[in-house]
Amino acid sequence: MFGSFPSGRAGAWSDLDVLLVKDTEAPFVERPRDFWDLLDIGIAMDILVYTAEEFERLAQSDSGFWREFQRSRIRIL
Repeated sequence: MFGSFPSGRAGAWSDLDVLLVKDTEAPFVERPRDFWDLLDIGIAMDILVYTAEEFERLAQSDSGFWREFQRSRIRIL
């Protein structure tokens, strides 16, 4: 998890941001479909699914997304 919930900044319109790493050949935009059962917890959620290689490239970047992820993340598994 990352973003407003784990950092304590969540408000009434916040969603739960989840980043998963999975071995997959599916296109990026289709990957969250494998995890739609997570939506059953009743909280609006953004699910981002990266391959290990994509995640490693992201980790080597200096993007604003990566900095926010690093600052606010909580590792679940």
